[in-house]
Amino acid sequence: MRTDILVIGAGAAGMAAAVSASQAAAGRKRIAVIEKNDGPGKKIYATGNGRCNILNSSCEEAGFVRDFFRRIGLEMKEEDEGRMYPMSEQASDVVFVLEKALEAAGVEMILGTPVSTIERDGEGFVVTAEKLPEKIYAGSVIISTGGKAGPMYGSTGDGYRLARSLGHHTGRLAPALTGIETKEDMKSLKGTRAHAKVSLLKRGEPIHSEEGIVQFAEYGLSGICIFDLSRYVILDDETGFEDHEVAMDLFPDMDTEELEGLLEWRKENVQGIGAEDIMRTMVPGALAAYLTGKGGKSGQSTDISGLARRAKDLRFTASGMRGWKQAQVTRGGVLMEEIDPDSMESKFAPGLFFAGEVMDCDGPCGGYNLYNAWLTGIRAGETAAG
Repeated sequence: MRTDILVIGAGAAGMAAAVSASQAAAGRKRIAVIEKNDGPGKKIYATGNGRCNILNSSCEEAGFVRDFFRRIGLEMKEEDEGRMYPMSEQASDVVFVLEKALEAAGVEMILGTPVSTIERDGEGFVVTAEKLPEKIYAGSVIISTGGKAGPMYGSTGDGYRLARSLGHHTGRLAPALTGIETKEDMKSLKGTRAHAKVSLLKRGEPIHSEEGIVQFAEYGLSGICIFDLSRYVILDDETGFEDHEVAMDLFPDMDTEELEGLLEWRKENVQGIGAEDIMRTMVPGALAAYLTGKGGKSGQSTDISGLARRAKDLRFTASGMRGWKQAQVTRGGVLMEEIDPDSMESKFAPGLFFAGEVMDCDGPCGGYNLYNAWLTGIRAGETAAG
């Protein structure tokens, strides 16, 4: 089998690459997509709780990506913090318009077929795949296999192996945009939600801060602001999880003295309130009990000054991260310095391109990672089509 452009992986980046290539080639080139799953876009269906947060309006080329989707029939709407979704609020419609565009362009889809190897063949490439009796000869190849996050959707790191076989290197892989496991006993806080400013500390030094809703789980901490913090938990030979702490400010709009004054006022003026209940109605009940040590949950005293300090700087020590199944994206991947940022072409192997999560490029929650998949896919497809 021979094709001008072979896209490996039919996720967000791969489908965008194939559509873009077909538009740029305008029928002049044969384009094929090979995908290990039995259908394209498996991970797209799960994004945004089934609504698909396509991109964020604050992204540098958000308008360009939005126009790409409008041309293939998808209209979007903007919600809080620049998050953009399909007007229908159906992730399935994102896959639908991409599939229809590929079908209309005559792009060949080879499904249920994992790629085994890729090798240089003159100025092109030869690809072998499971279940295919013949090799695929391609003039250009776009690797858009995703990372390792969400293995149930087919993201198992295949692209890293293929990239390394052609001379590329990968950064250390780790799950990102995921929950942080803690050493503390969190059973009493399971299911509690609270607004807070959260800061990640490494050996006592602040690394990064976020603000938003924290969700307490039996294993530790979750919620969008925690997911965004998780990108900065970076381990090396000298650093472990226990070197990281999450410092939580439950009253970011007050300083410690203001909070202490409010607690003193409540203690003196609220009829029937005791020291163990002084935080009730200010934070959720389970968290109030944890702060004051009611029932022995935190082992803390209930003096007003100490309570105010704890509420402004509640510490949790990291013991691990939620794994690949829970993570939204992969941190690490094919090194960006080995890829041309404008064309997405390999600097080592002309005709080889990369798109999406397979590269060492991850962003926060809010549509930034899908945006990166669309944009790099579009660039790779355009350049590969010449």
